[in-house]
Amino acid sequence: MEPSEILALVSVPQTSPHHRSIYLKTKERRAYDFALASVALAVELSDGFVGDARIVLGGVAPVPLRVPHAENALIR
Repeated sequence: MEPSEILALVSVPQTSPHHRSIYLKTKERRAYDFALASVALAVELSDGFVGDARIVLGGVAPVPLRVPHAENALIR
């Protein structure tokens, strides 16, 4: 992404009818490099809506950082 761009959509592939999860990372080189930043996302679907969500960010703090405000924003 360019510095002026904003992430507006994340598409999570379906792993089961009620659970979806994904792990994404960005790095400087294509292979054998540590992630500059990463995100792990898991959601539980109920009637087509997010019933539960877990989001963890990597590379933004000394340890992986869970973001409950973002999780709560997804739950409906």
